[in-house]
Amino acid sequence: MKCPRCAQAMDPVENEDIRSSTCSSCNGVWISAASLHKLFSLGLAFAGCFLVVEGYNLNFFQANTLGVIAGLASAVFFAFYSLYAEHGLKTYSVWTILLYGFTAAALFWW
Repeated sequence: MKCPRCAQAMDPVENEDIRSSTCSSCNGVWISAASLHKLFSLGLAFAGCFLVVEGYNLNFFQANTLGVIAGLASAVFFAFYSLYAEHGLKTYSVWTILLYGFTAAALFWW
């Protein structure tokens, strides 16, 4: 792929989840559409949790501390599950992923 800024060849950078390319001449970074979609989804998940716990409210710090911690922890675990389920499907079957997910949810339900 050629750099859109300087038309030099870009070097692909492969991470497990995010695919990007970097240009060594102008230090430009190109992120694939699928990776950009993942990052955008992760940002929306955190923004949604922020709105659910009413983080915009000035009386936010008077909220139930345990509830806020549980809400933020659930956002982190959901983001982890969303990002790594795709990676897990390369190794395990769909049924194994579902079993692990439902077992973890059942254990932490109480």
